[in-house]
Amino acid sequence: MNFLLQRSGQQLGPYPLSSLTDMYRNGSVRPSDLIWVEGAPTWVLVSDYAGGNPPATSPPPLSATGSSAPRRAGAPPPRPSSSAAAGDATVQWVKEVEAGGRFVIFTYCISILVMTFKRPSGIVFLRRDQDGAGQAVGYSMLSGLLGWWGIPWGPIWTIAALISNARGGRDITLEVLTEKVGPTAAAAIMSRRPKPARAGWLMNSFRVALVAVPVILIALIAVPWGDGFASSSGSSRPSSPFDAANRQIDVNEGQTAFGNSSKAITVASDVARSMKVLRDLGFEGGKKNGLSVSKHEFLTYCDLREGQCIVLLHVPELRRFTAGAKDSLAKMAWGRTQTALRQQNAGAPGMKVVVAMRGIALYDRVMSGQFVADPEVTGQGLVETKKDGRDDLERWFDEASRMPEAGRSSTGVVNTTGTPTP
Repeated sequence: MNFLLQRSGQQLGPYPLSSLTDMYRNGSVRPSDLIWVEGAPTWVLVSDYAGGNPPATSPPPLSATGSSAPRRAGAPPPRPSSSAAAGDATVQWVKEVEAGGRFVIFTYCISILVMTFKRPSGIVFLRRDQDGAGQAVGYSMLSGLLGWWGIPWGPIWTIAALISNARGGRDITLEVLTEKVGPTAAAAIMSRRPKPARAGWLMNSFRVALVAVPVILIALIAVPWGDGFASSSGSSRPSSPFDAANRQIDVNEGQTAFGNSSKAITVASDVARSMKVLRDLGFEGGKKNGLSVSKHEFLTYCDLREGQCIVLLHVPELRRFTAGAKDSLAKMAWGRTQTALRQQNAGAPGMKVVVAMRGIALYDRVMSGQFVADPEVTGQGLVETKKDGRDDLERWFDEASRMPEAGRSSTGVVNTTGTPTP
């Protein structure tokens, strides 16, 4: 059996009669409220119905405030004596909620310089067939335009707002009903509410975009689209001599020295071995067993021509060296290259010498000068040092490709002991 309440002209319910005692004790039902129980002839005050005491789970005899003739169970209640209209806003909201409606709030985020503000929207009522897509997209666009800029909370709160809005906002129906009709009545209403209808195409599109956009951005950053597109269109430029040489010292695959001839490979091997010894003796720090694509070896390429020698040197964990340590390391690399050219009788008066030092990918120092046969000469022939001379390296390798080689051409490499391999 159920009952209805009338309070301030608002008709609430129906509620199970068995819940009347609890509702009376927690204040959801007041003595001044009107109550109608199924089958009763009229509305009566709760205080009259209860006889001045908390109502029991079984209703006592009704007070004689109207006709004593019993009403048929389940018949509609008589019209309340209140002057308020039956279509009162709260009554209508209750009916809408019981039909599947809900109260929600959306979230937006705004950043001003270093300050970030996270704010809720006004309360929005959505019927069962409404998903709030328009409000969700609107507040999310506001957050996307104005919320990112504050550090650190701007990105964090903006992402949280987007996710909350994509879920249809935060449902506060229970809180709203509790304020209007009390916790017990609100819980009873919520128990009768059906699930909302499925989201429409706009909300689903918004959710898909929320996942797809970050994935696309990551792909654009991570994938070399330029080279891939050029290759697929058949218009990719051929690999330059510098690119071909530079790739050989990217990763240690068992060899440390490379070159355009057997003598060039030997020079590269001397430089690689001596630089590793000097690094171990002269520098501290670094993770000896840490992850290194070069496996902690100085991968070296030498392009040796009759009038020019270019040495590319991959320094393991170069990023961990201080600026001063990098300067010292560069001077050592220049000196060891001059020494290797003398020991292998590969240098000649007036020969141009270039030594370039890189880490995992970027060149940190590019030194250029001339070969010096006398090791006692101050400066060892070094003329210029640049922080990033990749463009110069491209040009010098292009020029070298038109020069005769200083020794027999070879595509061989040497192993880590420096022994030439055909």
